[in-house]
Formats: sequence, structure tokens, C-alpha cells
Amino acid sequence: MIETRLAVRQYAFSLASVGIALGLTLYFREFFAEDPFLLFWVAGILSTLYGGLRAGLVSIFAAILLVDYFLVPPDYAFQIRLIDGVRLALFAGLALAINGLLAAVKRSEEKQRFLAQAGELLNSSLDYQTTLTEVARLAVPTIADWCVLDVIELNGELRRLAIVHRNPEKQSLAIQLQTRYPVIRPTDHHTLLNVMQSGQIHMVSEFPDTRLKAEARDNDHYLLLRELGFRSEIVTRLEARGQILGAITLVTGDSGRRFGQRDLILVRELARRAAMAIDNARLFRETQSQREQLRVILSSIADGVLAADKDQNITF
Repeated sequence: MIETRLAVRQYAFSLASVGIALGLTLYFREFFAEDPFLLFWVAGILSTLYGGLRAGLVSIFAAILLVDYFLVPPDYAFQIRLIDGVRLALFAGLALAINGLLAAVKRSEEKQRFLAQAGELLNSSLDYQTTLTEVARLAVPTIADWCVLDVIELNGELRRLAIVHRNPEKQSLAIQLQTRYPVIRPTDHHTLLNVMQSGQIHMVSEFPDTRLKAEARDNDHYLLLRELGFRSEIVTRLEARGQILGAITLVTGDSGRRFGQRDLILVRELARRAAMAIDNARLFRETQSQREQLRVILSSIADGVLAADKDQNITF
């Protein structure tokens, strides 16, 4: 529901910006006689910056229709002369290229901003369970529709630390998945186990339903996973100083996005930082524990040591 309202706002902004561009162009028609597309360029750029590539495409096609109907002779008719058709085609081609470039730059900036924010979160506390959960929330919806974090406890058990979905209505399903299936068993046919063993990052641009059935423990598990939404997936393990500490799974579903090679670079860096956070926190706890043990030992030694003067009087 929230995603639908956001999409409606983005498309409404695109159409409104094109409408304003048309109104200004018609009002100052003599000024824009040489280049009737000028304000529509601005509308397309603003639409892309606000709503992304899809909103930008809506503004382009709306602009083509409006320019043809209102500004290209004969007025108020969809009849295009060859020269005007060429101009419209050039406008469409260049606008598509520019909007695509702007959308790519915007996505790149969002990902870099995400890495910076994730780094700040991971460095803000030695309580890695809390910070990793916050990072999972940050990853959704910036780079994925939902995110799962699994960690290997000191006893060797693989435990699900966090699962976050971008859709508030499906977050309850995510919690249900975490509650009913909190542990991945060694006997499960699961991609995560293969990644943990091989160390190879796993990416599927289009997740087949047959694989979803193969990984599900039972029919309820399969229906739950399907309801959460599976379109594309990246799984990589968390590793630091030669130790496997866990894994991160990123999934796209309802948004229709697909992961690509650029996403792999981002996820690798995220996994590296998350693994460092876990390792640093555990090293700190280990150091604190060793210090406490040393303090107890030294205290015990001190309690058993006596000092006496030359007259055999105890002085310490």
C-alpha cells in the first residue's frame, strides 16, 4: 500500500511537471518557437531525480504526445510531418539517454550513501547484534526488498539474527519465518549452506520457483517464502581473519528489481564491513574476559603472599 502511494506521487509529479512545461511553453510560445522542447527537458530531468527512471520515462512519453498535439503543426491534431517526426525522435532518444544516465548516477549515489551510513552504524557500537539489525533495516529498500542476516555463534550454531522486509504488511510474515524456521539445519538443501562451504558469492537475477520449492522444508515454508516475494537474490558469507562468521542474504521481489554485477561489488563491501564489526566485537569481549580472568588470578596470588620483617612480624 505504501509503495503504491509512493508510485502514485512519483507519476503524479511527472505528469504535473510536464503539464507545467506545456503551459509555460504555450504562454511564451514566441520565445520557445525555436526550441519547444526546452522546458520538457527540465520536466524530464526533475521527474527522474524525484521518482527514478520509470517516472522519467512517463514524463518523456507524455511530453512527446503533448508537443505533437499542441506545438507541432497542424495544431490540436496527431499528424506529424517528416521533419517534425525526426525532431520528436531525437528528443525521445536523447531524453531516454539522459534520464537513464541520471537514474544510474542517482542509484550510485544512493549506494555510496548507504555504505557510508552502514559504516557509521557498524562503528557506533560493539553490540553487533543491534548494529547489524539496523544495517539490515538500512539495506531495505535501498538495495533490496528484504534482507536476512545469519551469524555463527561461538558454539558453532548458525542462528538467524535479523530479517527485515520493505513492506510493513509483509514484515509480520518475515517475523513468522524467523520464529518458525530460526535455524538452517545441516541437512537442509539451502543455498546459504553452499555459500558458507564454498565461499563463493551467489547471485541469481531471476529466481526460479522450482528452486524455492527445493529449499523449502515443507509446503507451509514454501508458501511463506513465496508470499514474501522472490525475484532476484544475492547471498554471501561474512568472513574475517580466515573465520566464517555468518552470511547476508539480499532479495528483491515485489519491486521487480534485478541484481546485477554492480550490486555484487556493493554487497561484498557490505559483507566485509559487517564481518569486521562482528570480529571486533568478539575480540573486545574476549579481551575483556581475559582481563577479568587475569585480575582474579592476580587477586588470588596476592591473597596467598605474606611478607614479614626481621623479627618475623607480618607486614603484608
